[in-house]
Amino acid sequence: MTALGHETDMRPALQAKTADVARAVMLPVDVDDPSDASLAKLKTFDPRRTAIIFSGGRYQAFSLLEEPLHDLTTAEPPKRGLASKLGGDNCHNADCIMRVPGTINWSNAKKRKAGRKPVLANVL
Repeated sequence: MTALGHETDMRPALQAKTADVARAVMLPVDVDDPSDASLAKLKTFDPRRTAIIFSGGRYQAFSLLEEPLHDLTTAEPPKRGLASKLGGDNCHNADCIMRVPGTINWSNAKKRKAGRKPVLANVL
């Protein structure tokens, strides 16, 4: 299973590719705007998100599907629609990795130089 919640048919030590994803079990949206307004939009959007995670620099919201999607091409249009309506970025591919709650977001050198500090990802 990837951090995105999709089930894979691969060995855990490898990074998933889209071809490795067996089925989509949720629809994600990745929102780079960490503002309170952005969070409020995620919390009040209908249909409601199953979970919202603060990754340390942005929000990641997930909608659990009633039934898994085995044809991953059918998941892409709803992902794009959610991203468009919620201010999300271009994270539509099935192998997109999201941050796991409880892990630490260690910024790269450029972000550290700009003042970013390590942050614990958590469920809101």
